[in-house]
Amino acid sequence: MSFQGNGFFTNAQHFSLVNPTRIDSSVHVLGSGDKSFDLLAEHTIPGAEFDSYERDPPPQCHPGTRLDILESIQPWSHDIERQHRILWLHGPAGVGKSAIMQTLAEGQSESLDTILGATIFFSRPNKRDNPRRLFTTIAYQLAVRYPSYRKYVVDALTNDPKIIGKSMAEQFRWFITKPFTAVGLLEGLPQTVLIIMDGLDECKGEEAQREIVLLIGRFALGHPNTSLIWAIASRPEPHLRSAFFDPQIWNCHWDINVPVGSDQGTADVERFLREKFQEIRLRYSSFFPATLRQWPAEAEFLIIVKTASGLFIFASVVIRFITDESYGNPVSQLRKVLTMIETTRSQGLNSSPFAVLDNMYAEIISAIPLDVLPHTMRLLALSFYSPLELGVYGNYAFGIICNWLELSQSDVYGALCRLHSVIEIPPSEKMTSEHRLSAFHASFPDYIALLLARSHNAFDPRQEVLRSSMRVLLESHNPCQSVTLLSTILSNNH
Repeated sequence: MSFQGNGFFTNAQHFSLVNPTRIDSSVHVLGSGDKSFDLLAEHTIPGAEFDSYERDPPPQCHPGTRLDILESIQPWSHDIERQHRILWLHGPAGVGKSAIMQTLAEGQSESLDTILGATIFFSRPNKRDNPRRLFTTIAYQLAVRYPSYRKYVVDALTNDPKIIGKSMAEQFRWFITKPFTAVGLLEGLPQTVLIIMDGLDECKGEEAQREIVLLIGRFALGHPNTSLIWAIASRPEPHLRSAFFDPQIWNCHWDINVPVGSDQGTADVERFLREKFQEIRLRYSSFFPATLRQWPAEAEFLIIVKTASGLFIFASVVIRFITDESYGNPVSQLRKVLTMIETTRSQGLNSSPFAVLDNMYAEIISAIPLDVLPHTMRLLALSFYSPLELGVYGNYAFGIICNWLELSQSDVYGALCRLHSVIEIPPSEKMTSEHRLSAFHASFPDYIALLLARSHNAFDPRQEVLRSSMRVLLESHNPCQSVTLLSTILSNNH
């Protein structure tokens, strides 16, 4: 047998093959790559992507609103001669920052010439807040989109899997600085790659937030010709403002303020409310006489618009409260909203939408029957407190919390039935063992935390976890293992 030309046995002669088996070396490489890629995937923030099912439904700009901001961001994102490589969108809670970033991400993903590289939507109430997994999450999404970047990451992790556990600065160097500054390393990337990061203020730890800003800022200034640009949204917390205006990076970003009470914001909220009230009237047509020409009355409608003062979270809670099917009466629900607004004013309280929003949360909680309320508060407290704050390891699913509290399915749904306007409560057939309670907005968990802190008979989530864990462990079938685990819990709670 003779082989000539280019092949496995070039120019070989006078030999035979018996039961030949072809072993392709690429199979081994692919296997190693799969393991490295799986390792990277294991160290991402679950549900952080803009299109994750864990964020369903995600916040979105109501059609025809926030056009002024979106129309200013689009030219910046596609301008190859842009002055700044970082956009900082900031404003108080509830003005619609997340909706703007979500709309930006969706628009880019649907574009034929998309520049979308990665999206991170932090959420403290939903436990999407681990800063040590930020750059691994970005790296994973970039690797999914760009084959050349994936090859780089796989090679790097194959050589040193412990990159995953390094500091944020080292992760940034390996996953961002090295690949995006090396000449010719990443082939096939678009001229611009957009990283969207929403809710930076909800990432755990002020120092970590500041470090993230400084890492990105120094990179943007030191390497102005790379393809990466960053759109970051957060509240204008003092430590973040000082980070963005740090002397090392102060001129690296363009900032857009989304204020409460702006003319455009107020007009956008008014449009949102008009269209939603029209939908409610059509949905509940049997509640209104045929002769009624308008609902709500214009004077009532303008009271709500004025109180909202351009705050989308206030308008959204109002609409969800009025349409809450556990009450089933939008007319009486509207009267409650108007009464809350008037009560806030008559008591001489701060007339801002935040004060009225707190009163709305109070109204929602007060509607829960007194015999059910203790179950409700325990469920909310344990769902919204982070395990690290409790001194206990793990990120516990809602089913585990119910087990701790010894609540049946009927107890749970009875405790939550009046909360549809503030938290997402899936039907029982869709409630999986891994489900976690999700607040529509971080302001509600903040309110619950404040309520617990002010309570004379304060419910202590730390003690509840300790008590419940002890009960579950002692009821287990392995007494020796229970004693070991119980000792661990006790040591973690000292």
